[in-house]
Amino acid sequence: MTARTAPTNLAKPIIAYISWDSFYGRSKAADVHTSQLAQALLRHDYEVNVIMSGQNTMHFTAGYHSIIAETPDITGNPLTKFVSLIRKNWRLYNQTLKYSRDAQILYERHNSGSVVGLALSLRLHKPLYYELNTITAAEALIMHGVRNRFVYVALDLLVAIELRRAKAVIVQTEELKEIVEGRYRIHNVYVVPNGTEAHEGSRRRPRKRNEVIKATYLGTVDAYHDIDKILAMFANLEHIAELRVVGDGPELAKLKKKYEGAGIEFYGVVPHDEVFTVMGDSDIGIAAYNTQSELFRKYGFYFCPLKLLEYAAFGMPTVFVGWRNSFVSEFERAGACVVVEGSDGLREVIRQFIDCPSRLLAMSEAASAMARKYSWDEAARKTAAVFEERS
Repeated sequence: MTARTAPTNLAKPIIAYISWDSFYGRSKAADVHTSQLAQALLRHDYEVNVIMSGQNTMHFTAGYHSIIAETPDITGNPLTKFVSLIRKNWRLYNQTLKYSRDAQILYERHNSGSVVGLALSLRLHKPLYYELNTITAAEALIMHGVRNRFVYVALDLLVAIELRRAKAVIVQTEELKEIVEGRYRIHNVYVVPNGTEAHEGSRRRPRKRNEVIKATYLGTVDAYHDIDKILAMFANLEHIAELRVVGDGPELAKLKKKYEGAGIEFYGVVPHDEVFTVMGDSDIGIAAYNTQSELFRKYGFYFCPLKLLEYAAFGMPTVFVGWRNSFVSEFERAGACVVVEGSDGLREVIRQFIDCPSRLLAMSEAASAMARKYSWDEAARKTAAVFEERS
């Protein structure tokens, strides 16, 4: 792919790329996504100063300036948590200021709890671009059980100010664009889905008829991802399907004790560079979300389901349980995923894969094609186009 020429009025512009992890702890996925998009922007004639609080600095190459920042204390009452968050943002602001002074563009990746980009934009009088890939910081409080009304209103006000000040807000799906435009009454919202990096050797091998289906769940082991339901469904599929659970989370110990065995294996945290070893011989990826959660009932499933891209990178089609949005529907139409309803639907699809290996192979090839379509270079190209249009 030909590198995109930088805007003529900005000779190799510098981006201060601010990417903090989630409100309640470090996110490996956020670290990896940050590094991939930043490297792609480097290939599109930008210089990038990456400032992040994650620990996965091993993914960075020359041209990065990264720091390790503290995550907020999540103990105590809601007011204590809010004060901890404010203290974190103050420390982040001071740490990132030196890497932002020479930048022409401030780019803040949403992380459910930082308004550092807003403070830097006001201080340095530089354009701010804000990537909102899931939910706002205020809504994240609901997801994590913080119910203090004052805290919610205060944080939502800060988010509103930041989004309104931003030159552009970059979101992952059309649904999220509609929500952000309606809720915050702004019209500078652009849809740029996240990307992925297709893994070499991810092409699936032809299967034999009646082979056991090997499935993988990759992600946080928590109630939000409805992992208990997934495990219960697979516990009833012993002898026709096996499930590997890759990841950590608050539900891991309890669910491991409850379900380990019965064709289910827990891997815990796996280093990023070793994930392919675990995923290499898996047939399908599995995902679900808790449709009874407050946020789901309020908005529906509106953000970019990264698991689609993560599984596609390994040449794995995805089986989703019980929901879809425009992004999921696109993968369905491409033949890269299937949506099922409940245990009976999952059992039926697994049986179809066992009886018709050619269908599974075709879906694997479709998933690989979607991974190539949603590359990080394509995400960087679209992001650079937003910079140019709004500059």
